[in-house]
Amino acid sequence: MSVQIGKPNAGGGSGSRAKRNYDRLKQGKAIYRILPALGKLADKGVWSSWHELVFGYKTTEGYMRPFESCQKVDRKNKIVTVRDAARDLIEQNKEKMEKIKELLQKKPNDPALTKALVPLADYDDSFNVDKAHYVNALNASGEVTLLRIGYKEMLAFKAAREELQKSDGVDCVDVDGCYMQFSKSGTGRDTICQVTPAYEKTAGGLNLKLHSIDESELKKIAQGYFELDDVYPRPTPEEIEQMVAEGADGVDAVMEKYRPAYNKDAAPAAPAAVKPAPAKPKIKLDAAAMAKATAVEEVVEEASEEEAMVEEAPAPVVAKPATKVVAKPAAKVAAADPATDGLTEEEIQFMKDNGIEL
Repeated sequence: MSVQIGKPNAGGGSGSRAKRNYDRLKQGKAIYRILPALGKLADKGVWSSWHELVFGYKTTEGYMRPFESCQKVDRKNKIVTVRDAARDLIEQNKEKMEKIKELLQKKPNDPALTKALVPLADYDDSFNVDKAHYVNALNASGEVTLLRIGYKEMLAFKAAREELQKSDGVDCVDVDGCYMQFSKSGTGRDTICQVTPAYEKTAGGLNLKLHSIDESELKKIAQGYFELDDVYPRPTPEEIEQMVAEGADGVDAVMEKYRPAYNKDAAPAAPAAVKPAPAKPKIKLDAAAMAKATAVEEVVEEASEEEAMVEEAPAPVVAKPATKVVAKPAAKVAAADPATDGLTEEEIQFMKDNGIEL
């Protein structure tokens, strides 16, 4: 069942909306009442929206400005059809960082490699792509909040919702719904989330913590709910390239166009309390690297059949006998050099290209 709600005033003055809340499932237990489809999505019955957000870009005043990734993927053919410069840079940084970690396995405590790893690790800690479902919900205190639900967490929630409908005839996402308890442990791929109906003590014992949306609830929800399709700005590929190239100045210029998407009352703490953004690693967005870069797990982590065939094709040794590196005396000299001992020519070239002292 859908609920139509008028869009709250996002401006200031007497019509200003209340401060809006953002939340995510944390370790431990918490209860939430997932709200039904609202606002623009009410007629479609859409109560959850999938977002791929780029985090790490800040204004010159130090305010974080996450935005929707512009990357588009042809999942059938496993091809990225619209590239996102911010995601490409994040992926290139990860590849570079992993390469240096591999080199450190061969050259432990190498000062040049250790030094080169620091800015890459700092960048990796600050810049990332977060992919998750977002829903409007009520927390345990009854406050309206935008709740982030991860992929595995949403699977657990949908299974619990279906089970509750079968056992009790209650749809927890309906207008006459109920609270659900989320129990979360572990992180990353090891995350475990269990979802069960929330119960409360009554005179008759334990009963489902039911919740119905009446007129008074509608007024409260109208002051704090989110239009799930318009939660964060959606910059164009060209605007994202500008932010990547210009840094904080570019973020200021681009995000000024999307100011209504941000609620002044929900702004971060004073800039002085914000940790300065790490220096951007010097990674050139060349065409070859961009062709390899990817941030879509289902698409980029697996090479296409054509790419695999090219990579695995043996070199035409008969036509180019001189390319037998093993037979070249120069290769032996390089191997005998203490600075490059144990490194392949590719690894040596990688260090040279990235200004890492041998």
